[in-house]
Amino acid sequence: MPRKRFPMFSLSQLYKSLIVLGGHWSARVAFYVLMVVGLVIALTPNEYTPLGTVNDKIRHAFSFAVMSGMAMWSHRNSRVLHVFIAMTCYGLLIEGLQSFIPYRDGSLGDIVANTIGIAIGVSLANWLVVSARPPKASY
Repeated sequence: MPRKRFPMFSLSQLYKSLIVLGGHWSARVAFYVLMVVGLVIALTPNEYTPLGTVNDKIRHAFSFAVMSGMAMWSHRNSRVLHVFIAMTCYGLLIEGLQSFIPYRDGSLGDIVANTIGIAIGVSLANWLVVSARPPKASY
């Protein structure tokens, strides 16, 4: 009996299938779960944060780049500026809440790092989504 061969997929086919899933409800659920997890991590004491040895500003920029990229992926039909503003408001909310918690503190440097991460995440995700679209037919 001959062995069954699995169909081979190229990376572009895999990437395009992930982009199609971006409009699916499960991508939005994953995004909102990520937002809640980010909020919980931001409001817990510093000694319990998962990436404790990494520079604080790099952590902020990286986490907001990931969350912003996920926002663009799960809300593909949203405008880039809307996602940027919404994620910036989320970052401001976190920093504001941290200023009221005794073991955390909000800072202007964190807000700047968050905003840089948001710009990177939104730009990268937008570039990936746009590059995955099929080219328009010209007649």
